[in-house]
Order: sequence, then structure tokens, then C-alpha cells
Amino acid sequence: MLKIYKGIKTGVKYILNASFQEYVDEYNMPNHLRFRECGDYGYGEIIYLIGMEDLGGMEKHMGFFALFNCVLNRIYYADRLGLVPVVHYPQTVLYYDETMKQNQNNVFEYFFQPVSSIPYEKALKAKNLVISSEKDSQFNLCNKPGYLLDERGINNLANIAKKYIRFNDVTQSKLNEGLKLLDGTGKKLGVHIRGTDFKNKNKNHPIGITIEQYKEKIREIMFNGEYTCVFLATDEEAVIREIEEMDIFVKMKGKLLMYKDVFRSTNGLAVHKQEYNRLRHKYLLGFEVLRDMYTLAKCNGFIAGRSQVSLTVQIYKKMNNEQFDNICILDNGMQK
Repeated sequence: MLKIYKGIKTGVKYILNASFQEYVDEYNMPNHLRFRECGDYGYGEIIYLIGMEDLGGMEKHMGFFALFNCVLNRIYYADRLGLVPVVHYPQTVLYYDETMKQNQNNVFEYFFQPVSSIPYEKALKAKNLVISSEKDSQFNLCNKPGYLLDERGINNLANIAKKYIRFNDVTQSKLNEGLKLLDGTGKKLGVHIRGTDFKNKNKNHPIGITIEQYKEKIREIMFNGEYTCVFLATDEEAVIREIEEMDIFVKMKGKLLMYKDVFRSTNGLAVHKQEYNRLRHKYLLGFEVLRDMYTLAKCNGFIAGRSQVSLTVQIYKKMNNEQFDNICILDNGMQK
């Protein structure tokens, strides 16, 4: 009984202690670093490992650009603090493909070059290792959902992408090949329509934009004749039929462009959560949305709702020191 009394007394003492309160308040703040000594590698450097394991299984459900923008926000944190970032997507992410022989143990490198010269295996033996945490993203997000990132935050990530992000040779070659779709088409309006599960009421996600809202905005921007074609990126097959049937595209044969070799949903489920009988399906799900983003960023105008894809399109446009002639991000608010 006496021990319990002393324990309570000590606890109250700490609670009333200003220094202890400050320590507790700062524990989960972005500027709080916890070092691990795992070996002798990289003495004199602080290695910052972005591995996603801290998400507690959430990485199993995250789409391609949800993962990617999570990485960008964490690299921004590392860059601000002078840490050396190492990115490693574990096999638990949705895009892990067991048929991939190259870079099989790091899904990030299916698509991108390493962000630093430090291999993942070496990072695990670092003298000074910091494991990234979701709280670190708040350096840039400032307690806002990623979907609501402001101009300052987008500019920060554009600068980070310019400094750290490079496609690997295979990815860059395939992206260049895809861009031939736009050759000789004049001024292009990019349209991204996120369907499937965005129609559901998912907490802390954007409220879905209706197909009629997209149509209205397309008509409005195309009305003045400034744009000669539309590049459409969507995850839902039914959306294509809706847009194809618009008067403007019935009259403008061949002016609605899209990639044909894409897996799109026909059942309302998000494409990145579906299985399909094709070689390297998981890898291709990642590449196809990456190609859509890259192509949209090459357009002159842009219409989209709030999504991780549309956010990344804006980041990549700014990364190349470019801006859209017209940009419209449709917004119906966020689900509570």
C-alpha cells in the first residue's frame, strides 16, 4: 500500500513538473529525433530510413500516390534537418509483384532510382539511424490532410521531387513511349476523374465529384476553342462511356485521348485492390497510374477533383518550373 502511495505521489510530482510536461508535449512533435545505433556504417552521418513499417499495416491499403506523397513529405523533413534519406517499400505494399526479378525487395525501385547513394542493407547497419514516422510529415502538412495541401506545401514537395526523385531507366523509357499519344495534338486539356471508392463516404477523404460536374467544367473550358484535344485519365470504365457521349466529343472525332492498355474497374472497387489475371499485374497497376500522372502533367490545362493523383500532377508540373494555362480542382469538401 505504501509503494502504491509513493508511486502516485511521484507521478503527481512529475505531472506538475514543467520540464516533464514539456518533454511529453514534444515527444510526438516533428523535431523530436530518436536515434538507433545498429552498427558502424556511415559514421558522421544521420541516416533516415523511410520504410513505411511505422504505418502499422496501413501501407497494405494505400494507393500508389498516397505512398509516394507520404515519401515526399518525409524526405522534406529529412532534407530540412540535414538527414540522409533512404526509401524502402516493403513487400506488404499493394504493388509488390513476386514476378519482378529486378529490385524485388524494394518496390519503390520498381519505378524510381534510389534517393541517395546509401543502400537499404547498409542503412540497417548505420551508426546513427533514425526510423521515419508519420508525425514527421507534419513539418510540411502542418496538421492538414494531404488532400488539402496548400500552395506552400505543394511548392515544398516540388522542390524535394526535383532534388531527389528520378525515374529509373526502364520507367523513363516507357513514359517517353507513352507520351507519343500526344504527338501532334496541339494544346491539350488533361482531365483526371477519380471514380470507384471515391463515391463512398470514406472518413477524411474528399467527397466525390459527380460526372456532371466534370462534364460542365470540360464544356466550359473547351468552349472557347483554345484546346484541341482532351487527355482523359480515369480508374473506372463507365466514366469513359459517359465522356465519350458528350456532344463535344461526338463532333470532335479522335480528340478524346486515353491509354487503352489500362486495367480499369467495372465493379466499383478501387483498381489497386483488385486481382487480375495478367503478367505483372501489381507492377502494372503502379506503372499505369504513374503514366497517367506524368501525361497529365505534360498537358496545358488540367481538370480534376481532389485526390493523391491530382496533387502529384501539380507537384510534377511545378517541379519542372511550369504552370497550367487553366487549372480547376473541383472540391465538394471532405468527409467527416
